[in-house]
Amino acid sequence: MSIITIPGKLGRFVSLNNGTGFEVVLSTFGAGVYQIYVDGAPMLIGPKGYYDYEISDAYYGKTIGRYAGRVPNGELKFNGKTINLPLNDPFHHTLHGGPEGFSFHVFEEEIANNEVRMSYFSPRGEGGFPGSVKLTVIFKVVPGEYTLYMDYELESDEPTPVGLTCHSYFNLGGEQTVLGDTLMIPAEKYYTTVMKAPDKQIPVPPLLDFRKPKIIRDVCLDPTLPSDTGGGIDFIYVTNGKSTVLENQKYRLEIQTDMPTIAVYTNNYPREGQLLSNGRIEEKYSAIALECEEIPNDFDAIAVLPGQIKKRHIYYVFSKKK
Repeated sequence: MSIITIPGKLGRFVSLNNGTGFEVVLSTFGAGVYQIYVDGAPMLIGPKGYYDYEISDAYYGKTIGRYAGRVPNGELKFNGKTINLPLNDPFHHTLHGGPEGFSFHVFEEEIANNEVRMSYFSPRGEGGFPGSVKLTVIFKVVPGEYTLYMDYELESDEPTPVGLTCHSYFNLGGEQTVLGDTLMIPAEKYYTTVMKAPDKQIPVPPLLDFRKPKIIRDVCLDPTLPSDTGGGIDFIYVTNGKSTVLENQKYRLEIQTDMPTIAVYTNNYPREGQLLSNGRIEEKYSAIALECEEIPNDFDAIAVLPGQIKKRHIYYVFSKKK
């Protein structure tokens, strides 16, 4: 087991290597996962340079909050009140915590044994959100496993809504696209692109039903796919904490979580000319984002309460195929 720290311009990078073929490179800027290697093969995409990764506003692998997803029109309805948040996406919503979200801050790190703890204190009113929040993200790897364990701990001095995710973009093995990958999502219901209120989940239509593994190409290139998604998948599936699986001919990823939904996005709007950490130029379908999240816009239900530590987890379990 080895841990190496690498200075960045805004934060630091930390490499966790379990000595048995699994390495995770983390960033203290945004408590991010810069890259994951399985026997030297990359599992994620993101900007190639460390500094480019730090300053990117595309959320590659970073911890998202205070709220992962979009707050419609920036109107946070919580505890019987409407709080107006700053808008930061082209459609006039508050995206991923807004311009002062967790992903744009440097976290303090503490390294011990085979884990890295990254912590950030968000003061009351930051990003327009009520209450102060302390977030601790615990990253851990162990010898003999191709698994990244991420545990989240939240504390607040007054009731405040917090919904987290890790915004990793997966490309198993550095392929040109993920169109040939197979996806399995154990969900009977989902939220469409525009219907994301808590009670608007509807049955998954046959084309978007991944309860039996389905090749991503067969969905993204289907002419009947809804046109408002940018020609790819961009939906939130209700999994109730069941595992989602992504695989290709060489690798398999199982995502384990206690969060009730997973947002699935096939990089429908790539960054033109972006050189990636896997050595390729970013293009449409370069990767797939699989973001474990709370029920959309159910803000009262995701409140962090004083005197309690709210916990969530996301585990990335990789394996190689023979």
